[in-house]
Amino acid sequence: VFKWANAASFSVHAGTITTIASLPFVKDVLPVATVRVPAPGALKRAPGKRSAGPGGYGHSLTQLALLGVPQAHRYIQEKGAVPGEDVLVGVFDEGFWLGHPSYDSVVARGAVVADSDFVTHSPDPYVDSADHGMQVMALIAGHEPDSFAGIAWGADFIVARTEQSVDSLGQEYERHVEEDNWAAAMVWAESLGVDIVTTSVAYRGGFTSPDTDYVYEDMDGNTAIIARAAQWGIDRGVIVVSAMGNEGSFATGTLVSPADVEDVVAVGAVDADRRIAFFSSTGPTADGRIKPDLVAMGLGVSVPNTTGYGLASGTSFATPMVAGLVALVKQMHPAASPQDIRERVYRACALSPYQDSVDNYYGRGIPDALHACIAGSDVYLLVEDTLSRRVAGAEAYRDGTLMGVSDSFGAVVFSLDESALPETVSVHHSGMANGAVIVRSVQSRNRVVLDHVLRIRVADPRDSLVQDARIHVREQGNGAYTSYTVDSNGVASIPRYSTVSYEVYATAPGYVASGDTLIPFDLFSDTVAIILKQRSVSRFAVLPNVLSLSDIKDDATMRIDFMAMEDVPLGEGQWCQIAVRSLNGDAVWEFAGWLTAGRAVADKNGAPVVWDGRSRSGRAVAPGVYFVIVHYGGSTYKKKVLITG
Repeated sequence: VFKWANAASFSVHAGTITTIASLPFVKDVLPVATVRVPAPGALKRAPGKRSAGPGGYGHSLTQLALLGVPQAHRYIQEKGAVPGEDVLVGVFDEGFWLGHPSYDSVVARGAVVADSDFVTHSPDPYVDSADHGMQVMALIAGHEPDSFAGIAWGADFIVARTEQSVDSLGQEYERHVEEDNWAAAMVWAESLGVDIVTTSVAYRGGFTSPDTDYVYEDMDGNTAIIARAAQWGIDRGVIVVSAMGNEGSFATGTLVSPADVEDVVAVGAVDADRRIAFFSSTGPTADGRIKPDLVAMGLGVSVPNTTGYGLASGTSFATPMVAGLVALVKQMHPAASPQDIRERVYRACALSPYQDSVDNYYGRGIPDALHACIAGSDVYLLVEDTLSRRVAGAEAYRDGTLMGVSDSFGAVVFSLDESALPETVSVHHSGMANGAVIVRSVQSRNRVVLDHVLRIRVADPRDSLVQDARIHVREQGNGAYTSYTVDSNGVASIPRYSTVSYEVYATAPGYVASGDTLIPFDLFSDTVAIILKQRSVSRFAVLPNVLSLSDIKDDATMRIDFMAMEDVPLGEGQWCQIAVRSLNGDAVWEFAGWLTAGRAVADKNGAPVVWDGRSRSGRAVAPGVYFVIVHYGGSTYKKKVLITG
């Protein structure tokens, strides 16, 4: 009986249809589905169902982290609540078994507040062999600490058996009457005040003869029995979450019903790397709407089984995780309408790296539970690196005040005065470049991407900083070197964009270039020191190194013979300055010119550079000790000479 449609569904002899239609209270008689009688010998076993595949947070961490659930749990628990508390979730499936340890808390607190079997009308829907329903529900309700966690384990549940997998002979079974069962369950669940219904059973093809399949044109959101029943529930305030189906992602329009209903949250499946699963059904609907609405992990999902835990695949398992996420949003926004809750979830979606826009494979992408849950004046900051990995330990500051530190999932939540927005929040992390973001609204997610930075300090053997040094870097064995200049502290900061090791060497004027140093990627948080040895000169002599005043009077000179070693990057030459200074540092004589490495210093005419023992004014200097000082390539060289009386 379907009270919302003022209708009922019967199995009757065809000869009675006219009599029933003539009854004064009967408005119309319609077939539940068209039945085609097969030719003799044509009856075959229906193809297998595709609602499921083979198959701290323990086993479930990966699938929950993909949706931002651990961050949302922390946010909810910090407010003194249990994830899913005060939300009523309906699960419609083929039956349930609650004997697994992950259901201990569900059983202990009596969290299943109502149950019903719409298939055989037995006293309860608990079927020992019903792994599918048990696994689906566990992804919301399960909770075995350090082993497994569902998304909304604090919720209350009503469970309905609507699906009959096999007939009395053990043959696979798919009938339109199962859609009637589902519709009746929706009426019942709504009467109990259900907030969310999740369904991992859906219909299109594979019906057992003589029942006929739906065709693509029927996937318009209002033709299939289950689609109409889902819409009835939505019209009365129920949020319906449905699997897209497992009919394949290699063609378009492979979706099943009720995922074709406009306001049903239709869920596709991706793998742990956020790539669409090969089996995940696609849109559009027959009337051209984009489906799915979003995706969650559905390939290699951790689920309980009779021996502990295992892996299962199918949009069947992506769906309850999204339903659990919706329950968290409902919990944090109890006054929000179903439409507003759906929109919050949709706004919290981010495109997969494998999609460019909202499409019929991924929908809006992957939802972020924390983003969808945040309330009041809270702001969510997600800190990632350039490889899209979450960054823990990043500090968020506003006007110099620490607002929070990112957790192991890269999330930090803090409150801002909405009237003061927009506000700039800066983010700092050791071993990474600083970042900043302008926060424009509360209850928003703001993403900050930090560059990994390799800091290289260049020093000499005495640990003195080397000025004007350059760091030359490339990926190991790949391409040309990129050069970076050190700062005033002798440190170069190099962004890290890949996970391979880096080849690094340093050069500086007046120093011998270092050899290649191989720096592994995981050393990004440290400062690496490169020691440069001062470059020796090929030749530096003053001949003779003693002159007398009489020698000076006779125009004798000292030849300054200086030649620099030829090495990179000095092959193009450097500016050379030569000076003669007294013991007290006074400049007596000077020379300057361009000197190519590997060639002797010379004047502009190519003649050797000499000092005639006279000052710049042309007068002979006083007897005593003097220094010939050469500045070249960032280094200083000295020779002592003597002027006698």
